[in-house]
Amino acid sequence: MLTEEFSAAAESKVLRLGATDIFAKPFDHGILAMAIRLALRNSPTTSEKAQPSQVANGDTSASRSTPLPPQELIATGGTLIQLENVLNGGIRPGSLVLIEGASQAGKSVVCQYLTYGAILGGRSVVHFSTQHTAESLVEQMGSIGLDLSQHVHGDNLVVYPLEAPSANEDPGNIFAELVTWIDGIPQGLIVVDSVSDRAAISADRAVMGFFSSCQRLCTKDRTIIVVAQSSSIDPRMLLRLQGLCNTHLKLTSQMMRDKPVKTLEVSKVNDVEKQRDNRFTFQVEQEIGIRIIPMASIKG
Repeated sequence: MLTEEFSAAAESKVLRLGATDIFAKPFDHGILAMAIRLALRNSPTTSEKAQPSQVANGDTSASRSTPLPPQELIATGGTLIQLENVLNGGIRPGSLVLIEGASQAGKSVVCQYLTYGAILGGRSVVHFSTQHTAESLVEQMGSIGLDLSQHVHGDNLVVYPLEAPSANEDPGNIFAELVTWIDGIPQGLIVVDSVSDRAAISADRAVMGFFSSCQRLCTKDRTIIVVAQSSSIDPRMLLRLQGLCNTHLKLTSQMMRDKPVKTLEVSKVNDVEKQRDNRFTFQVEQEIGIRIIPMASIKG
C-alpha cells in the first residue's frame, strides 16, 4: 500500500486487512520494486486460490489429511538452558527475530549459541557477518565451548562477508541488495550480524522496507535473525520493528563489582508478549562461554 502520510494506526489496519507492506511518501524506489517482486512471486496461484471453494462444495479430502508433526524449535542444543527457558523452548521455524542492544553486549554470542543448536538439529545455517569467515566463526565458537568441528560438513555452515557500505554508495540500494542475497537462500537459519552500519545511514523507510521484506521471506523452512545496535535505529522505528518481528531480544551491558555483565531480555517470543521470567544476566568467559550470574549476586 502507498500512502501520502504514515501513522502507526494506519499501518496496523492495512496489515490486518492483508497488505504485505506500507510505503509513505517519499519512498525508496529500490525497496519498493523489491517488495513488489516478492509480493508477486509469493502470491497464490490460481489452483491454490481454488482450493477453498472445493472444500466448500463438499470436497473435504484436504481437511481430512493427516496433520504434520510439530516443527522442532530452534534452540541451543541444550548448551544454554536459560536462553531456551526465556524463549519458551526455542524459536519457531519461519520466524523473523530481532536481536538488538548496545555494542559488546553479547548479541553475536547469542547468535552463535542459536547457530550451534541449529546445526546440531540438522539445519543449515548461513551467516552474513561483518567479522568472520566460516573458519574464524567455527574457531570463535570453539573458544567459548561450542565445538562444531565434528558437525560442519558440506554447506551446512556458510559465511558471507557483510562489508560496511562505502561513503559514495547509494543508501537506497544497500538494503535491497541484502534482500536479494537472502532471497537466494532457500532454507535454513539465516543470521545477519549486523545491519548497524546500513541502518545508521539509511532512512527509516528503507530500514522498515528491509525488515518487511525479511518477514515475507520467512517460511516454514527459512528463519531469519537480524542483529542491530539499538543506537543505529531511531527509537520510534525500533518500536515498529519490535511489533513486526515474531521474536524480540534486547541485550544491555553494565558494570558489577568492576566487571562487565550483560543482561538479555525477551519481550516477545513466537508472536506472544512476554513480561515474566524473561531475562537473565551473564558474563562471557573464554573456554566456558556464557556463565549465568545469579540474581542474588546482582542484588547483593
